[in-house]
Amino acid sequence: MKKILSTVAALGLVAGMATAASATEFKISGYYFVEGAYLSSGDGAGIRVDKDAQGESYSNDSFWFHEFKIKPTMKVNDKIDMKAVIKVVGAKFGADSSDASDVAIPKAYMEYKSDIGKFRIGRTPAGSYEGDFISHDSWGNRIMLFPNFLPENFSGCAYIQKKTEVDSTNATASSDYDIYSVGGTYK
Repeated sequence: MKKILSTVAALGLVAGMATAASATEFKISGYYFVEGAYLSSGDGAGIRVDKDAQGESYSNDSFWFHEFKIKPTMKVNDKIDMKAVIKVVGAKFGADSSDASDVAIPKAYMEYKSDIGKFRIGRTPAGSYEGDFISHDSWGNRIMLFPNFLPENFSGCAYIQKKTEVDSTNATASSDYDIYSVGGTYK
């Protein structure tokens, strides 16, 4: 029930703050990547260098891997942007095996620019902030605030992240796991 109410509240927030029903700007980027490999004397798990020593023989092994990533961005108005990452990943191992593929939406969130700062709500990027060094590409279900009222050379971020949600009649309130974080940076 919490998930349904949260979704309805988020959609109401978007509808209530949007001044126009249609997007003023829509951009899309992405890429398609394909890679294949052929392993002589493979056994499905890699190359077996000990086959001759044991007198055993393994057949050849081949596979291909592909990834298709789409990054749409919709600018609703001057204050609201909606962003997502849609990923299709697949692989085929051997001539007789079937395709294994997966569709994922690791990021889908809204950014709202308010008078006190920028809010980011949804399945957001959850890597390191304020630089690319040791920054990883992961996600988290977050409500974030990047305040704009800090002194010059300071920036900050505060967020609440839902790690585990247990919706069950037998679950207790302690079954849920949330993260509360406040951080600052000086440049």
